[in-house]
Amino acid sequence: MDRKTKFGSVALSALAGKKPYMIFNKACPSGQAFILSFLIVSIVDKARSTIHFLPPFSKYMKTTLAKKETVQRKWYVVDATGQTLGRLSVKIANILRGRGKPTYTPHVDTGDFVIITNAEKVAVTGKKEEKKTYMFYTGWVGNEHYRTLADFREKRPDFILRHAIKGMMPRNNLGRQMFRKLKVYTGPNHPHEAQEPVAL
Repeated sequence: MDRKTKFGSVALSALAGKKPYMIFNKACPSGQAFILSFLIVSIVDKARSTIHFLPPFSKYMKTTLAKKETVQRKWYVVDATGQTLGRLSVKIANILRGRGKPTYTPHVDTGDFVIITNAEKVAVTGKKEEKKTYMFYTGWVGNEHYRTLADFREKRPDFILRHAIKGMMPRNNLGRQMFRKLKVYTGPNHPHEAQEPVAL
């Protein structure tokens, strides 16, 4: 290590708050080490008095985790008429999870309630109306059944949206708790007028 490298290491150590004479003692005589260290420390102290060193970000930036007791929930209503199944499901799943909130916490249910009306009028692209199938299996050999999207639109239109949104939720108790905030109805009416839902 040459003399310039030693001087640079000592200056960096002084900036970091260390004692530079501890480094000089290893390579320089005691007298020279004391004089050089005194000069460096005095220069650094003067620089610190003129230049305001910023403290670490952790002093100001604290991680805020939401608590279920303090979560404030809103109610939203969505008209599914003509909206694409997948795109609408993503938006609703994010609202149920609270992904758009600055207080979003993965292990806390920070989401809002969502009401879907006109579920039977949700749109799908391509030939999914006849080709998209849902599989059901009872566990017995040979009892595997398939039903198309058109069958559900005729008999259980709310299942189409529920199935798509549920597949985008976490597979645990928290995900099932979030999914309970979803209300799906056929037709334009719903029984949640008292909550004063906001239209999306």
